[in-house]
Amino acid sequence: EVSASWADTPPSSPTRIQTPTSARSRTTRPVSREVGGGGGGGGASSVPVDKVHNPYGSTAGAGSGEFHIYRHARAREMARLKGLDEEEARAQADAEYAEKIEGWKNEEERKTEKRRKKRKREKEARERKKNLELGGIIAG
Repeated sequence: EVSASWADTPPSSPTRIQTPTSARSRTTRPVSREVGGGGGGGGASSVPVDKVHNPYGSTAGAGSGEFHIYRHARAREMARLKGLDEEEARAQADAEYAEKIEGWKNEEERKTEKRRKKRKREKEARERKKNLELGGIIAG
């Protein structure tokens, strides 16, 4: 319920709202409290308000129904952390496997190059021997 003097108050003064002291008040006299920060701005609060995304972070003073909400929120967080750990382990295993594959490829390339050089040396030796036999230097 808004007081009758609401329209008469200048914008620089705080807005006043009257609230009863209890549901079954013995007196009809309302109790008023100030709303908003004061200092103008159309009743806007000068204190920044941060939205709380997880209001169940603490169970201190919580009722019996809050435990189940906390338990479910904790289970979700544990599942999220487990998923992150599994993803990290999978990424590490993939990286180790890729490193192992790279090592195998390098080893194969080294062996292939060694065999290629050996084939080339043997071929050159055969050609040399053939040329020497044709030249009559070596009897074959």
